[in-house]
Amino acid sequence: KNIEVSTFNQPTLSDRVERKIIEVLYHNVKVSFDDILQAIFIEFPNALTPETQNVRALLEEYATPSKDGNWMLKPSVRARESEHSEMIYYLALLGEKAKYDVWIGQREQGEAYGKTKLSSLIVNKPHLWRFTQNAERVKQIDVIWHDRGRVQYEFEVENSTAITEAIVRGANIQGRNIKRIIVIPEEREGLLHRKLKEPLLGENIEKFNWKFIFYGELKKYFEQNRKKDKPDLEALEGLLKLPR
Repeated sequence: KNIEVSTFNQPTLSDRVERKIIEVLYHNVKVSFDDILQAIFIEFPNALTPETQNVRALLEEYATPSKDGNWMLKPSVRARESEHSEMIYYLALLGEKAKYDVWIGQREQGEAYGKTKLSSLIVNKPHLWRFTQNAERVKQIDVIWHDRGRVQYEFEVENSTAITEAIVRGANIQGRNIKRIIVIPEEREGLLHRKLKEPLLGENIEKFNWKFIFYGELKKYFEQNRKKDKPDLEALEGLLKLPR
């Protein structure tokens, strides 16, 4: 039985604020808390303006205070960005080993892991996505394991907890038995758990049965299965969970 496409069609305010904070941190070596607040107030005026303590809580997730009282992007955040292609590489090879056709998202096709261009890992590019709506959105999903266009697993690899755009893309795939998985850094578990309490986000996670796996767990699983003829998919599903 199919499930209806969600009406959840844009990122939550929390996600948008989070992305703005990360953007400001990336574009400045150091930034004051007042500068962060100014950028947020300009971007989200009046009723959209978040509470100052919520901005600070998000800032502390991604930045560390410097000796002069400013804030700097945590080195671990920049390192996680470089791991994005690595996670996609693992998922693509595992999907091929599991005898699925493999799709890599259109944006990610131009990236590489080591000397391997991610576009080279596509297996049997589909001429038609079956049981989907808005095929252009489906093509943006990071990794899909499919059978001649019929999606079996969809994966979104995220560096932050701003995940609503991934949920929206995935909602364009119909079917109750599809495995929907978000790969996220371990250190984001607490923040992600808190964000799942937001009604729209939590409802859609439950409605489409999204699960999560952490970067480290996926890497370990890949190492355990890379030399096998076929990966243990039951073991993979055993690693999937909701954040504590």
